[in-house]
Amino acid sequence: MNKVSIVSTYLLERINKIIVLAIFILITLVGCDKLEEGLPEPTQTGSGIFGVLINGKIWKPRSTASIIGPPAVTIKYSTKYHLLVINAINTDKKNSIALYAEKIESVGYYNFSYRDNVLAKIHNGSGCMDSTRFQDGACSNSYMLKDSVTSLLQITRLDTSMQIVSGTFTLKLVKPDGTSKSLTEGRFDDFYNLY
Repeated sequence: MNKVSIVSTYLLERINKIIVLAIFILITLVGCDKLEEGLPEPTQTGSGIFGVLINGKIWKPRSTASIIGPPAVTIKYSTKYHLLVINAINTDKKNSIALYAEKIESVGYYNFSYRDNVLAKIHNGSGCMDSTRFQDGACSNSYMLKDSVTSLLQITRLDTSMQIVSGTFTLKLVKPDGTSKSLTEGRFDDFYNLY
């Protein structure tokens, strides 16, 4: 071998090591989801975040149901009825959160509604499918909104031209047997679909 080919081989080996190291670092950084460590930071850009503490433990939506399954978070807003509907599911934990709020017309403070009155008219008010709730498995195993007055929803952005809604929330949900779930430090920021 001549000197040029020895130097070329040496440089190629070094470049390959650097590339492998760079790929390893990139995979490590991308693989470490910082959001899994805590709640997502509140934003107002349509960034697609949702998170809440349930009885002090972090809960975030997650959908493992590929393309054909439901998204982890869906937000709908009716400009006609001023109704905000947020549904978040965690398919790993087999539970979900449904939030309904009426009279949402701008940035400000609101209370959650017991149910989606528009949807309740369609279903004749039956079942839990039209109510503010934390559903753990079957619909019959749901924690429901007991006191709308103590719930708090702060809308921090409602952009009807860009269809972005952002906010924070806190509320308490109760089962008929009296067990409860406190949802605190909730936050969401996403694009919404018209309802």
